[in-house]
Amino acid sequence: MSFDLQPFWEASLAVQIHVVTALIALFVGIYVFSRRKGTKLHRNLGKFWVVMMAVVALSSLFIHQLKIWGLFSPIHLLSIFVLGSLVNSIWMARTGNIVAHKRIMVGLFSGGLILAGLLTFGRDLLMHRIFFASGGGFLPSPQDLPGGAVTFALVGATVIYVITFFWGGETSYKKTD
Repeated sequence: MSFDLQPFWEASLAVQIHVVTALIALFVGIYVFSRRKGTKLHRNLGKFWVVMMAVVALSSLFIHQLKIWGLFSPIHLLSIFVLGSLVNSIWMARTGNIVAHKRIMVGLFSGGLILAGLLTFGRDLLMHRIFFASGGGFLPSPQDLPGGAVTFALVGATVIYVITFFWGGETSYKKTD
């Protein structure tokens, strides 16, 4: 494995914004999930995380590496799904449905950041070129999958959906100031 940031610097501004905000969202998300819920810090960092995730999703609409329908691909549908889920999660928190809020946020973090992030290591994609500049890697290119980018996007949306709607257990959220 060799590390080369040159592909990042050569990428479009949309890709650079997407990568940086995704990394910020990843680390803020890890911190928020590891801390007590319902506190003022949780709410403030949560708002920041939602903004970062919205920028991640919006910036992806300007990335056109996998072209299926003109400039767009099913991955762009995943971005729209993420934006809708963010709005839904905020609504759930504001209306007091904390269990649904938690499920959606865990789903977005797991599917929208972790799974989608892992999939960016697919051959010929940016993270693969950064971390495996000398070749190698562990995931195929999305185009190599049966169904190509459609499978890529459907797997991401399915994981988010499954985690969001089937996450069991009670929440440990306590609303405090």
